Amino acid sequence: MMTQFDCPGSAGKSRQAVPAENTLKFFTERGVRVAEIVTPMVREGVRNHFKCSSLEGAALQNQHTSEGACWGSHWEARLFETDLMSPVASHFTVYSNLTLALFEDSGWYKADYRYSQSALWGKNGGCKFAKGNRDGALAQTRRPNSSMISTYR
Repeated sequence: MMTQFDCPGSAGKSRQAVPAENTLKFFTERGVRVAEIVTPMVREGVRNHFKCSSLEGAALQNQHTSEGACWGSHWEARLFETDLMSPVASHFTVYSNLTLALFEDSGWYKADYRYSQSALWGKNGGCKFAKGNRDGALAQTRRPNSSMISTYR
């Protein structure tokens, strides 16, 4: 059963259907409202990726919404930059375990994880990386096969 709520967006308020709390939950992190996919395999995948057992789920992008009140349709780029489901195009795009877990948790697919690729962005970054704020608390992260370093501030 889906709950209805008013979600302020760039075009004004619109009525949105919210999936059940065992699929999507809202949190406040870094002073921003965050929507996370909290299905079982996604939760396990995000905890394994960051090596952070306190994560509830994988954050979705919150751009193009008013005050982050709505959820996006991609993984949060700050956390999952190189993933296929990130909103950012990358030369290093991978089909990660996390994205395959989302597909499998939907009940529509049976993922073959032998074909997943290692997402290096944020890998083993710990809770500090996964829950870091925008004032420089995130560690610098080297992009795979590159001398470029990105720091979210």
